[in-house]
Amino acid sequence: MNLNTLSKDDLVQLQYEKGEVNITIEKKGANKALLKILNEVLAKKDIAINLVIDNREHSDDESAKGLDIAAFLPNLKRLSMQAVLTVAIESIEQLAIVEEITQLKVYGFIKNGISLQPIERFQNITTFELENGLNKKQQKIVDSYASLESLQVSELTLSSFARKEKLTKLRIHKNLIDADRLAEVMPGLRFLSLEGCKKISDFTFISSLKQVTELSIRHIKHIADLPDFNNPSIMNTVNLINSPNIKNIDSIFACTSLTGFMATELSKLNTADFSRLSELKNLKNVYITFKNKAENASIQEFVERNGWGYRQPGLASQSQQTPK
Repeated sequence: MNLNTLSKDDLVQLQYEKGEVNITIEKKGANKALLKILNEVLAKKDIAINLVIDNREHSDDESAKGLDIAAFLPNLKRLSMQAVLTVAIESIEQLAIVEEITQLKVYGFIKNGISLQPIERFQNITTFELENGLNKKQQKIVDSYASLESLQVSELTLSSFARKEKLTKLRIHKNLIDADRLAEVMPGLRFLSLEGCKKISDFTFISSLKQVTELSIRHIKHIADLPDFNNPSIMNTVNLINSPNIKNIDSIFACTSLTGFMATELSKLNTADFSRLSELKNLKNVYITFKNKAENASIQEFVERNGWGYRQPGLASQSQQTPK
């Protein structure tokens, strides 16, 4: 819901709402009086705040805009920031006034290497996402978050990252350095998404992950063989998005609990290579595309014949993002 569409009474009533509540504050900001009421509600109910920031917009006597809003919401705990348009956010120092942050997501037009010093003291962070991090200084601060459960960053170096017992979800958008240490550093990992990752030459480290149930490999064109899974019977979804040189997917056929499978832009495989998917009795959604148009027609017939939905598993379950 949009904050500017809510009345004071609407805000007060939110503290009695059951379940998840999300409030979006658009780039034009919000009335300061309304923000103060929202802050009182935040003291009683943990509401996720989605903040859209246009750094060309500035606060005035009546309205707070951008990160200036943090001064009026010291009780917020979960914040998602999306910086838009042409002026980059160069600092998040305004967040230092907040009492406790448990979830922070930072996206959009953010200065590369932005200092995370203002949020270092928030040691109860469970979810952290930074679209264009982490450099060494940033990683040192994120590494101090012992309660981290979900991490989404562009780059991560595992050799200088402490063991994270509670971390179950990892998304990497560019580089995972020292990937062979992943099982050691994140032994409880259940969801893994790797995108790009040109520096990973050997993907057999995936075989060491004992608890993974969801795997997404995105835009990694040099991967040829999908590794065996340590515990294939617990695999729920596997996505191979724009990985055209995959030529061996035999490990999929051991995933007896698999409900969703996606593979796109394939050039080394054909429909016959997926015939054993019929053995997977829990499969519900399958989405496979080839660079060869004739194969695309053939695979769709195969999917329909098996009674599966020909759709991206992520769209059906709402648990993952659609491919770019």
